[in-house]
Amino acid sequence: MLAILKRKKTNDEEIMKITFGMFLDGTEWSSQTASLGEIKMGPLQFLAWLESRLGLDGVPVSTPERINEYMQKIRLTAPSWCEASFKLDSWSTAKQMLAWRDELFENGWDGKSGFSERLKTLAALEADSGPLSPGVPDRIKTILAELRKYKFSDTLVLQDPWDLLPYEWKQVIGQLRESGMTLCEPEPAEPCIPEKIQVNGANEFVLAGECVRFLAAGENKRTAIICEGDSSILDGAFQRNGIGRLNAVDRSRWRESLQILPLWLETLWKPFNPQRFLELLLLPNTPVPKKLAWELVQALQKEPGYGGEAWNEAWEKVKKDFADGGDSKDLQKIEATWNLLDKKCFYAEKEVSAEAISGRCDYLIEQLSVRVGKHPELALVIGHAKTLKNIVNGRSSVKRMELARILDSIISTGTAGDHEGQERTDFAVFSHPGMIDRNFDTILWWNFIDTGAAHTTNWTAEETAVLSGYDRGAVRKLENLSWHNALKHAEKKIIFFVPEMVNGNAAFPHPLLDELGIPKEEILTPEKLTGPDGKWSLAGRTAVLAEQPLFKPKSKACIKSNSIRPLRRLSYSQLNTLISCPFQWFLQEYLGLNMPPAMTVPTGVLMLGTLAHKVIENIYRGKETLTVEEAVRNAEKEFSRLLPSMAAELLLDGRSVEQERIRKTLMSAVETLVEEINARKLLVKGNEIELNGTFEGMDFIGYSDIYLENASGDKFVIDMKWSTSSYYEKHLEEDKALQLATYSWLLDPEGLDVRCAYFLLPRRQLVSDPKKTWNTLWNNARTAWKQRFGEINSGKLARGIADEKKLDTSTSALPLAAGCAFCNYAALCEMMED
Repeated sequence: MLAILKRKKTNDEEIMKITFGMFLDGTEWSSQTASLGEIKMGPLQFLAWLESRLGLDGVPVSTPERINEYMQKIRLTAPSWCEASFKLDSWSTAKQMLAWRDELFENGWDGKSGFSERLKTLAALEADSGPLSPGVPDRIKTILAELRKYKFSDTLVLQDPWDLLPYEWKQVIGQLRESGMTLCEPEPAEPCIPEKIQVNGANEFVLAGECVRFLAAGENKRTAIICEGDSSILDGAFQRNGIGRLNAVDRSRWRESLQILPLWLETLWKPFNPQRFLELLLLPNTPVPKKLAWELVQALQKEPGYGGEAWNEAWEKVKKDFADGGDSKDLQKIEATWNLLDKKCFYAEKEVSAEAISGRCDYLIEQLSVRVGKHPELALVIGHAKTLKNIVNGRSSVKRMELARILDSIISTGTAGDHEGQERTDFAVFSHPGMIDRNFDTILWWNFIDTGAAHTTNWTAEETAVLSGYDRGAVRKLENLSWHNALKHAEKKIIFFVPEMVNGNAAFPHPLLDELGIPKEEILTPEKLTGPDGKWSLAGRTAVLAEQPLFKPKSKACIKSNSIRPLRRLSYSQLNTLISCPFQWFLQEYLGLNMPPAMTVPTGVLMLGTLAHKVIENIYRGKETLTVEEAVRNAEKEFSRLLPSMAAELLLDGRSVEQERIRKTLMSAVETLVEEINARKLLVKGNEIELNGTFEGMDFIGYSDIYLENASGDKFVIDMKWSTSSYYEKHLEEDKALQLATYSWLLDPEGLDVRCAYFLLPRRQLVSDPKKTWNTLWNNARTAWKQRFGEINSGKLARGIADEKKLDTSTSALPLAAGCAFCNYAALCEMMED
């Protein structure tokens, strides 16, 4: 006989009371203080319970693995009805058709009948002998066959009306009754007629405060709260007020742990995507060893690509660190990862071998298994990797799009993340209105909005004719009945908290709202709950709210005299920042408050400028002069060679036109630059040459883009910019070209007799003034630097001024506009007082 938990013995029989409802999955087993032999279950729990008692337990097969099996059946059967879509996207086609197949069986399909092309195709697939692991309808079918062999003497109490139960569960419960189990349908009870109260608020944050006030203003033993979905905002308010948290968290596919497998497999494909690789390196549990990951992050900040100088320097730095002291075994592990990334990654284009995918999964499983103790959420990632291995096992290769679809199916269910269970509360908590099984004085319905969940497939009349259990009306009625279940169990009041916005998006009203018929003038808002006398009232509960004084800081921030000292090392950018915006200099240079690595990888103009500098540096390497033809020819080669390592994003799909435009622009710029150099009979003496000087007792360092001399030994510097702005010409005219003056001072501290110019690469224009002298500008810069430090030492940390017109009244010796449009500290700047 079926072994069941003991409740009591009657005539030497073991009897158990089981309550079954379609919305009871995840509910507490019993609400009684003494409940031995009582249990509440929803469909998934009851299914697993029956399988366990009947000895039908087996190794569970995931949905993605079933999709893979069904895809093989479609491939072997080759039905013409879905041929086109299967060729285009085999995985998605199999996924959809398997979902149809399971839904049909749930509604009483025999696997053969049907005249529509869709049913004929599914029937043909069902007749195929290829393997398909059981889904929920298959498991129920197996249980039905086994139940006929047993007799039961237990009691099954239905939470929902028999007529509204899904077809297959009617079959199961009917068979249990025939096998001797006592069946009790819901007893008709006098429904409660509570007072309905609707509280509307702008968002969850506002309503959470009102919910907290209500719970804090009275006794809650006969109070319940319905919270469907995420409770994080409500929990925050609860925790701040000493109320136990619900800890209900929506499952999300975007949690950090679930990004590990997709980002790791992204390393198989070319072209190299610097942003995606950076995301992998910055994951809290990245499979790349931390030391190597950090050096590679640094490399991407220099050169956003793969296989270049910065990339290889990263590995050299790791080896050097271990040479200075470190465990050789750790170095061997890191070296294995480096060899994998450097030699076996970023090579596949449209498809990749199944062996390579399995190898990546094995590596990931090995790396993460040792961390599961400290990070339990990684167990799910390991399970996903094993599932993927099972799916690709036996294949020769997998296409890129198909792999993306497989990964989407594997991680689509998401995870609730690393969170604790529900904390102790003095009120009852339900995650669905259909779970409520007893009466309360007051029920609170949190986030009373439409979740937008889809229900069933739209079957044609021809198709529903062969579905003996199809009843869409019953599905809708059962759902509506579960909503009314909350009303039925509220003896006095039911309060609906209705936010207008959720997560920044407009929320749609709950479908039940129209049935409630609450007059518009009776709808409450937080403003209506509190009177002019500060008395708060909601549903008979009151509280007197004390006026809260505005927050005032204990002390005003100030700078003590001589507390901020000049740095020991200075550069042009630091000098320019200090003069134009002391506040930015203080945050960026003095405090070292920098942007995170994910936001500092070069892209756009910065990336193109770095690439152009490197191309021109390389074509002049070891040479003082070049012909225009030779320069352009070598620049073409360097551009192609450096592109993957310094501007890999230009190789991504959809960027080919942009890449060609940039190539032509750079080649034209090289041609014009070389023509300008040759026309002036200049010799290139070096690129990116380090220049040093001493400024007010500090080491001053700079780098010249192109350093040149003529036959007489006169010095020249060209500073290259990837810009089309007239800013540089304007500054040269107004004697504010501080960067050029800096080069002149570093090369000739006494006379500043160095010719300096800008070369604007996209415009192919040399911006210069042959008669320009730099002494006045440099002296003004020195004076401005002293002025700014004088202000700081007097307790003033000034913000910069972006508007050039407002600088006319400035008392600075060198009034420079601040780059507010590109500043990373705008939010702090707005809160700062001068």
